[in-house]
Amino acid sequence: MRKMYINGVQGIPMVMFAGDIDENVDFFFGEAERFPLLTAEQEQTIDQQKWDFAHQALLQLVKDPDGKRYVTEVCCAMLEQPADIEQFAQRNHYFTLKRDLKAIANSKAWLTPTQALIQAIQTDAPETEVLRRIEASQWPATFMIALAIVAERACGRKRKDTLADALTIWNANWQTWAFQRSTDLRRDLMPPVQGYLAARDKLVMHNIRLVYKLSRENQNRGIAVRDLVQEGIIGLVRAAEKFDYRLGFRFSTYAYNWTNQHIQRVCEGNGSLVTYPTHVTQEVNALYRVRNEWIDKQGEEPSIAELAEQSGFSLDRVRELTQLTNLTVSIESEDDDDASALPESALVDEAANPALEQAQSRSLQRLVERQLKQLDRREQFIVTARWGLDGRPSRTLAQLADQLEVSRELVRQLEKSALRKLQVDSQLNEAFKVLSA
Repeated sequence: MRKMYINGVQGIPMVMFAGDIDENVDFFFGEAERFPLLTAEQEQTIDQQKWDFAHQALLQLVKDPDGKRYVTEVCCAMLEQPADIEQFAQRNHYFTLKRDLKAIANSKAWLTPTQALIQAIQTDAPETEVLRRIEASQWPATFMIALAIVAERACGRKRKDTLADALTIWNANWQTWAFQRSTDLRRDLMPPVQGYLAARDKLVMHNIRLVYKLSRENQNRGIAVRDLVQEGIIGLVRAAEKFDYRLGFRFSTYAYNWTNQHIQRVCEGNGSLVTYPTHVTQEVNALYRVRNEWIDKQGEEPSIAELAEQSGFSLDRVRELTQLTNLTVSIESEDDDDASALPESALVDEAANPALEQAQSRSLQRLVERQLKQLDRREQFIVTARWGLDGRPSRTLAQLADQLEVSRELVRQLEKSALRKLQVDSQLNEAFKVLSA
């Protein structure tokens, strides 16, 4: 038997066998009955402890002379030099960091308290005043603990944390920050960090049966129960990290949406060789629900216009969504337009002339670059980045939206507008006709 802890939450080991998965999941959640459901008062007490420990961790950090400089530099960086998605080899690290920093740096409600905290730290305000400013800053508890964990690592303690990893990718200097009192600081930071983690894990373990319930409800959707359990626990941990008892909600209510969302995302992304963004999958599912309801009532396939009217999507969006299915075909299947043509006929031609193709490609690239100058600055940037015309990997709408600090929908509209302008360009059309002949 091998013990495994999910997402760093210590408590009940999840037993993984190669045999009957359902029995092992039942065993795991049977053991979870040792953790009864919490009352509203108990939830409030535990979450208050979690926030108190997070505040104490940051306070201990700024009490250290080198820690004060470290926190000040991080604060100035997030206000003046936001992280760039291009710095991160793995996008999940960037979005983990952005998730917490965006609220602090971009919200006017949080900007002033953050600046006040920096001022208190820089002017050596009394400890009680610094603690008051920390509490008023409303920073996410995960961010305060991540700062402490980065400092712990620099002082020689190894501790896992995804947000701390993202911070050190953003600025590698923080990972090796020189703390002169490293032994004392490591000792001072350990109690609040450990206390925060214990309070978070307690919220998780006393609500673990919610994961069991939702996993069982979705067990017939083609996903192994243990996979649903693991995703559900990730959502539950995230809920425990974000929960704030001061808003007046019950944690069990708050955690339901997070847990269910993670499980539904796994279920919605299953069964297709092509993986779509979650919001696209949800739109496709909604469209097919409308289609099936129409067929049940009318007994016939609805038209595109009827689907658009019933679903609330535009005609163009319905056409796009209906084209997202059946994208994979056999290499020996016939082409609808040419019954004698097979997909295998589109494979690489061994007799092709590479030198000629390279010359044509360079010529076309120069033409495209020249014609792109007709677009405005943002349109040029979007088309170049989306299609990798600058020699770099093509970037997604989400990446470009973040770089331009606009919505993904606006990026999509700008790209569509730019491509429409290029589509009517006679020189480009003529060049593509010559190359495709």
